[in-house]
Amino acid sequence: MSEPQRVFISYSHDNAAHDLTVLELANRLRGDGIDALLDRYESSPAEGWPRWMKNQVDRADMILVVCSKNYSDRFEGRSGEGKGATWEGLVLTQSLYETLGINRKKVVPVLLDGESTSAVPSALRPYTFFRYPSGYDALLRLISDEPDVVKPPLGITAAVPTAPPVVEKEVKSSGAVGTGSAVVQSGPASRALRSSAEALERVRESWRSGSLSVVVGAGASVSSGLPTWNELLNSLLSSYIDTTYKTGIGRSRGALLDTLQGELSYLSPLISAEFVRTRFQQADFIRLLHSALYRDAPAPQPGPIHKAIARLGHKLHSIVTFNYDDLLEGALRAEGHACTTVWKAADWPRTGASLRVYHPHGFLPYSMSPGVDYQIVLAEADYHTQYSQPYLWSNVAIARVLYESTCLFVGLSMQDPNLRRLLEAAHHEQPEAEHFVINQLPHVNAPADVVSLATDAVTEVIEASHQRLGVTSIWVNKYDEVLSILEKVKQL
Repeated sequence: MSEPQRVFISYSHDNAAHDLTVLELANRLRGDGIDALLDRYESSPAEGWPRWMKNQVDRADMILVVCSKNYSDRFEGRSGEGKGATWEGLVLTQSLYETLGINRKKVVPVLLDGESTSAVPSALRPYTFFRYPSGYDALLRLISDEPDVVKPPLGITAAVPTAPPVVEKEVKSSGAVGTGSAVVQSGPASRALRSSAEALERVRESWRSGSLSVVVGAGASVSSGLPTWNELLNSLLSSYIDTTYKTGIGRSRGALLDTLQGELSYLSPLISAEFVRTRFQQADFIRLLHSALYRDAPAPQPGPIHKAIARLGHKLHSIVTFNYDDLLEGALRAEGHACTTVWKAADWPRTGASLRVYHPHGFLPYSMSPGVDYQIVLAEADYHTQYSQPYLWSNVAIARVLYESTCLFVGLSMQDPNLRRLLEAAHHEQPEAEHFVINQLPHVNAPADVVSLATDAVTEVIEASHQRLGVTSIWVNKYDEVLSILEKVKQL
């Protein structure tokens, strides 16, 4: 029996979460029969740490380099901290130098999901890198020398599966996925309606298998009477005016608010939100936001879209909602489904089988609990934090949902740069995976003689922007048809 592959894992101690993920990788490899080694398995080597690390590199069949910005800085000598990674970088660089850069699978860069490719040290960029955990199977095949595609012997023609031909055929209008003529005509918009029926079937299969997640945007809560983003921002600006200019406003209040909104219209709403937030203490701002969100009205009730999603709850993988409210949780409980609300790292469930409802932009229920420090992603600085910290719990949660399930996006414009970044990374690592978004066909304001062509052009641009992220569009003529789409997912 051959000896198991010996793999040494080189990494930097960035933080506790990073160290745990690396330890998880090592344990998983050992569970799959790979003799994986790292410093966490040693307490005090007799030969001392420098010689121990040099021995591991020399004896290993393969070295996995878990890359991060800190590791890269230490590997390339840009940081005086982290002597272990600095020393291992010197050893590995010398090894590559002596072999004139011929790697022969000896040194393999590994990037944790969400980590930028810029974290790979320059000396290792010519070589193929692998992601973890999303690319674990491919990494295991490399270590085990089991290629994904086996090269056939010379003289033997191996069969290669081919995709079935595309057949143009008449499609009856269902009234749920597009409406209009019974025979679908040519053009991007018409083809989009036809392909939507096929995409819906793939969504239905994912739901049946328990691998469908629903990602919810503001559109769902607006239907329950909650404000749009602009309405919420205007309400906060109004509160700022009332608080700052208490005297001398009188009937000029409306005019002052209109002027302020007009003068600030060129700014991003995130900048305006940042300004308002900095003018109040955190607790006061949360109270103002709660008042603006729920409009000082009786508790809102789950809307039709919340209820339709809840009726799918018993087979959903998870739910991600970018809304602050707890209307989805209320709809789920009304359907008899247990659920766990996750809106900060401390809430991350470690056990239990209840449906997880992630709130990556924060949580602000109608009935707030006293003493709870509610945190909300609303302003420019909040989005900068989400974008710049790949290991933020919310980024990890979204990435896990993208990698582990098929996502159906409901009520989202798909313009959030952080969400698009995470989608792009997931699509790069899992190009075969497919997610879906429900889109309303554009209603183009154009002269009658070009309106059809303009609609086709706009549809094609939107589809291409989504397809680049691995997202397939399910088109509807009116937003009201979203409810029909959700109901059809459950129809057997």
